[in-house]
Amino acid sequence: MSTKSPVRELRREPFHYRHRNLFVGLFILVPVVLIPDLVVYALVRSDFLENWHHLYVQYENAEGLEKGSTVNIRGINVGHVESLSLNKRGHVDVRFRVKSRVAPLVKKNSVVRLKQKNFVVGDWELHIGGGGEFAPAAEEGDTLKGELPLQLDQTVQQVTHMVASLESILQKIMAGEGALGYLMGKDTLDDAAAGFAARIDKLFDRVDALLADADAMLASLTSFGSHGTATVDTLMTFSHHADSLVASLHETARHLDGLVKDMEGVPAGVDEVIEGMKRDVKEAEVLLKGLQNHWMFRKAVREAREDAR
Repeated sequence: MSTKSPVRELRREPFHYRHRNLFVGLFILVPVVLIPDLVVYALVRSDFLENWHHLYVQYENAEGLEKGSTVNIRGINVGHVESLSLNKRGHVDVRFRVKSRVAPLVKKNSVVRLKQKNFVVGDWELHIGGGGEFAPAAEEGDTLKGELPLQLDQTVQQVTHMVASLESILQKIMAGEGALGYLMGKDTLDDAAAGFAARIDKLFDRVDALLADADAMLASLTSFGSHGTATVDTLMTFSHHADSLVASLHETARHLDGLVKDMEGVPAGVDEVIEGMKRDVKEAEVLLKGLQNHWMFRKAVREAREDAR
């Protein structure tokens, strides 16, 4: 009579059946270890354990903002939108929250801008910016100032209207309508330029005469000799030239004043040149008057007259 060996019977059993105790232990141990880890990880990822600071903002239009939209400060996600609702005035009240550890960065005068991530496409989000460094921090439940994004359709419409207005103005100018059209259609500008050039020529002629008088005065001053009748005559001649030169300078200054008044519409560079000439002429006039009134000049004339007597 033959008997079966226990070792042979054990080897004939399947692997999972032979190690069923190990598999049962793993089946119990793996869920017990992994499930709590997954729960903790999910809570951490969902910011369930984070402390929050709740704030409000109001907009006339919520655009594409929705619950769960991100809230960022300088490009860093610090919170999200909790709810949106319409108030009695028809505006949109947005309730959002930020992490308590960054709440001190949100000031009472901060601005909450509604914008898209990629300017014209992408999800809508809230961007908190502004606020002074020493401004008080926003408290729980405060309502911050909101700012809507740039409306591209309205901007394009305004630009189109402006371009149409410019085209209409250019057409009127080319047709000779209005003051500018009259100036461009007639020879008014050419006439004004020619008149201005003529006045400049007259001014230069007067300056040449003025310089000639100055040369004559210097010649008289050079011939100033010792005491006597000749000295008196020389001084009188010098005084006469000085008076004439002062009068010419005064007339030239008056002429420059009139010329400056007629220079409206002339390029600023020419106006500055005329003003500089005017200042130089006035300085020369003051210098000559001071020379006439100088005590040495008066004393020399007085002594020459006494010697002549």
